[in-house]
Amino acid sequence: MSMFPNSVKAQILDLITDAAGRHLALFTSTPAAESGAGGVEVSAGWYSRQALDAAQWTDDAPTDEGAVIRRNDIPYSFGTVTGADVTITGWGIYDASSGGNLLAFGSVVSPEGGTSGATIPITQSVEVAANGIALVVGDDVPSISINVPGSGIVTISAVITGNYTASVGELVRYDASAAPYTIQAPPSPSLGDEWAISEVGVSSGSVTIDGNGNNITSPSTMVVSSFVTTAPSAAIQWYYDGTVWRIRP
Repeated sequence: MSMFPNSVKAQILDLITDAAGRHLALFTSTPAAESGAGGVEVSAGWYSRQALDAAQWTDDAPTDEGAVIRRNDIPYSFGTVTGADVTITGWGIYDASSGGNLLAFGSVVSPEGGTSGATIPITQSVEVAANGIALVVGDDVPSISINVPGSGIVTISAVITGNYTASVGELVRYDASAAPYTIQAPPSPSLGDEWAISEVGVSSGSVTIDGNGNNITSPSTMVVSSFVTTAPSAAIQWYYDGTVWRIRP
């Protein structure tokens, strides 16, 4: 297996982000892994690729596994869905506003943290959040998060590696390889409040999920004050029913 220094990995990302004419596209059928073939781009009157600004990118610190990750500093809005709901399953970066060459691609993460895509209903806008695009050179799987109005998830955390207290409406992205540590639910919730967790890697490290003064349902559906998750790539969303943090179906 070949190994490359982080400086070279960053230069690979420069080829994708730093040249003029780069555009972000969305897919209803994700391109095939490795080849990038077979993707079906969104085709609708409200949709067009969004131009990417070479200056609006920031690199994460390299991961322990040797991945270099670059994220967008600003959100990108694709407009308001009309005609029919759309399920977006993938994304791609091209070197042209239409046609062109596919330079990078990956899956879309739903508000619940799954990779089956995000369904946007008509009259709602489609937006990729700031820090939502993850361009990866290394061992991690690239993905982006699509904001879905009304989902209850309005912010996406930077990847955490230690004790953390979530806010209402936050998707907490965490790296379990740095465990053990504790993620606490938002304090003093109100009826209908939501939050979620999503592990960015495939570690089975022990992360404690604490209700922060309220009971919380575990993946086994048991109602507890706290529980430990060791499931790699765990993704769970909760809503507050006035008494307990319940898992969102």
